[in-house]
Parts: sequence; structure tokens; C-alpha cells
Amino acid sequence: THTHTHIPSLSVSLTLFLIQALITDPRQLTRTHQVYCVGMYARRDDLELVLRPEDALTTEPTLALASHLSSPSVERAVLLTPYRKATFGHLRDGFAKAIETRLTRAGHTPANLERALTQLQDFKRIFPKDNFNVGDELIVAVRGDNMRVFLNGTLLGELDAPLLGSCLFAAYVDDKPISLPARASIAQGVAAIARERFPTAKTAA
Repeated sequence: THTHTHIPSLSVSLTLFLIQALITDPRQLTRTHQVYCVGMYARRDDLELVLRPEDALTTEPTLALASHLSSPSVERAVLLTPYRKATFGHLRDGFAKAIETRLTRAGHTPANLERALTQLQDFKRIFPKDNFNVGDELIVAVRGDNMRVFLNGTLLGELDAPLLGSCLFAAYVDDKPISLPARASIAQGVAAIARERFPTAKTAA
């Protein structure tokens, strides 16, 4: 198990709560070589609105707990910083593959799917062609339909693409996530917030 303890700090002005701080390569092509440290964030006030009292009683890191992070009403962000020099193309293609897989299996109408795939190409064009160096921080933030991509606090680009944002975060929390340990960690973070939100739930049960 990797024991790297670096937890990225969110370098843009978003009032977000850290949910989870470590996953592996988004494409899972080299399972034995961890490439990115990842911070998963959600606006706490938004998250508390979608939580239920029963979430405070859950002792296992369930899919249902983790899936709250993909709710369209929750402002959220994913931050990645590499353990070793990588390329933005590698990261871009990993994101694109995860998003496209979920778009195509979601049963969207042909028109909506075509529109989303076109937006996916726009999303890919936001990423630089340079190396992704140790110490760099890339953030993809989603609020409602809007997606914004930042590099070291500088906005690289944004687009309105509601299906892309939902699919990106679903890739971390759905039934076939990028990383099972990551989903479990996200669920544990959500459960901790739920216990603070509903401190009397256990007693009431």
C-alpha cells in the first residue's frame, strides 16, 4: 500500500471540504505504479443538503454514500498532482476515456450523446500539451452545468457541459469506479460529514 501522505491544497477560491486524498492512475494501465495524488472536494453546505439521517448510521463505505458526490446540486472538484513527471495528454486521455465510457452506457438519446461527445472534444482541447510536472496542481471544478479547469490556480478554460461533469465524478463513485479504495475513502468522508450533520441519528434509531 502506498503511504504517501501529501494532501493537496485547493489553490483556487472554492470553499470546499476535503473528502479523499489518494487514488491511482486514472486509466489503471499500470496498477502497480501510482501516478497521481488526488484530492476530492465538495462544498460542505451542498453535500449536507443531499445527506439523509440513515447515512449517519452506515458503518460500511457503500456505493450509496459515495454517490452523493456525483449529485448535480453539489459543487465539487477533483485536484491532481503527479508523483512523477507525466504528461497532460496522459491525464486528458484518462479523463476522456472514463467520461466516454459512462456517456455511452447511460442510455442517452442519440442527439444528447452526440452533443456530449462534441463537448468532450472541447474539454480535451483545454488541456496543455506540456509535461505535467511534480508540484503542478490541476483542478477540474464542477458547479451545476459549468466545468472549469485550473492549472496552479490559473483558469485554463471552462465550458457548460452537464453530462460531462456528472460522468467525470461518477467515474470515481459508481459501480465500476476508477479505484475501489478511492470510492471507499470518499464514502468514509461523506459518512463522517453525515454523522456531524445528524448527531442524534444513532440515538433516535
